[in-house]
Amino acid sequence: MQSNNASILIVDDNPAVRNLLAAHMERLGHTPTLAENGRVALDILKTLRVDLILLDIMMPVMNGYQVLEALKTDSHLRHIPVIVISAVEDMDSIVRCINLGAQDYLTKPFQALILRARVEASLERKRLHDELAAANRAKSEFV
Repeated sequence: MQSNNASILIVDDNPAVRNLLAAHMERLGHTPTLAENGRVALDILKTLRVDLILLDIMMPVMNGYQVLEALKTDSHLRHIPVIVISAVEDMDSIVRCINLGAQDYLTKPFQALILRARVEASLERKRLHDELAAANRAKSEFV
């Protein structure tokens, strides 16, 4: 199931990769917002609600691991699904990202069809999570 009009935060220090990912997200009907490092991404998240984060690991200023740690400790942000897209292919890095809360991990260069499938699956899981949370809030207000 495709979730159109999702807000996607793309965090990568390479402008070519950021723009490529943004173009893919626009083709899928989503609205991309771009950040060149983790610090800028966290600043954006203070004012913008996003549905999904596409995150690189190796970046200056604040790397992807630090972003995942910050998201995990923030009760307002920890529910946002994160797909790590990185050139780092070692198993320790992948496991570390998953343990820090990443929902998925793709290696660069990525294939557009796999990216689309992972993005849409993550957005569907988030939609279901949000519906369940809303139902639980309504139930607790009723009781």
